[in-house]
This record gives sequence, structure tokens and C-alpha cells, in this order.
Amino acid sequence: MKFLDKLINFIFSLAMMVVSVVVLLVAFNFTSSEYINSLINDYVWNVDYDVIVITVAIIVFLAGLKTTIFLADFKKKKKIPIMVNTEHGNIQIASETIENIAGSVAKSFDDVKEVNTKMVNRGKGVNIYMTLLVDQDSNVRALTREIQEGVKNKIHDNTGVLVLNTDIKVKNIVERAKKTTTVQTNSQVASVKENTVVVKEENKPTNEVATVEKSE
Repeated sequence: MKFLDKLINFIFSLAMMVVSVVVLLVAFNFTSSEYINSLINDYVWNVDYDVIVITVAIIVFLAGLKTTIFLADFKKKKKIPIMVNTEHGNIQIASETIENIAGSVAKSFDDVKEVNTKMVNRGKGVNIYMTLLVDQDSNVRALTREIQEGVKNKIHDNTGVLVLNTDIKVKNIVERAKKTTTVQTNSQVASVKENTVVVKEENKPTNEVATVEKSE
């Protein structure tokens, strides 16, 4: 696909360059329009070259269509800053700022293991779209409701931007790791304490016998 894309782009660029050169030649009187018309009649409208002409025309059309769609997508994806009006003037807030605030709110909950955030400007406010990875033991309904309220309040308090909707998608749940190291350590400590007590009890009678023998 990459090779085909490069080929289409090359042919499209070449066609545009040829058209541009022809227009410049005619505009600056380096050649006559009659000569260009004769070339077109000899090659473009010639039946012997129909297959080549049609193939090039289709490729140029597809390349132009692709470029148009690409530019339209680029404009949609281009992130426009949010304008906030204050009594002292206007403030521009980058969309990344809004997304980071929303993400920090979600990460403040221990049950949230991973979060992806996207903001869409709706004119009067913004919509927040979040994808979460949460703990398996969490109450998803209560957790998402708290996150929605927290995101709305935090963004408005920090930036003055109104959050119209906060849509949350729970992508998956993860299992909480089991803590076994502490239990094993405690049992080992208890075992060591028991052994220490036994040793002290075994040594005690020996000391008492030695004391009696000295007194005699």
C-alpha cells in the first residue's frame, strides 16, 4: 500500500507540474496555445492512447480525492484552543490542558489503573470522552459517576470552561495483585520467637544447678 500511495502521489504531482509548466509557457509567450492544442489533439484525444489517458486520468482523480479528504481530516483533527472571556480580557486554553485535568481527576481514584482522555469543542462548552481500565472489585457505576462529577467541577473551577458531557467507556478490568509476602514473613517471625523461647527455657535449669553447687 505504501508503494501504491507513493506512485499515486508521484503521478498526481507530475501531472500538476506539467499543467503548471504549460500554463506558464503560454502565459509568457514561450509557446503558442495553438501548439498546445495540437499536442492535446495528437496525444490526449488520439484513440491509440485511450488506455493510457484514461488510466492517468483515474489516478490523478483518485490522488486529488485523497488529498482533499486528507486536508479535511487534518482540519478536523487540528485542535483549536478554547476561548474563555473574563472581565479583564480573553484567555486561550489549549485542549491538552482540559484533557490533562480530566485525566488527573480520573487517576486520583485508586480503582482507575489507566485512562485515555479526548476533548471536543462544542462552542458553548466541551465534551469529554474517557476510556478507563479499572480494578475488578470496583463499583463501576458509582466510580464513573464520581469521575463525571469530579471532571465537570474541576475543569470549571480551574479554567472556567463548561463541561457539557463526560462520556466514559470502561475498556476492561484488571485483577488486583494478591499480597502473600507479609503473611509468610509474619509466620517466619513467629517461628523464630518460639525457637528463642525454647532455648531460654532449656538454659534456665542449668544456671540454677550451677548456683546450688557454689553455695555448698
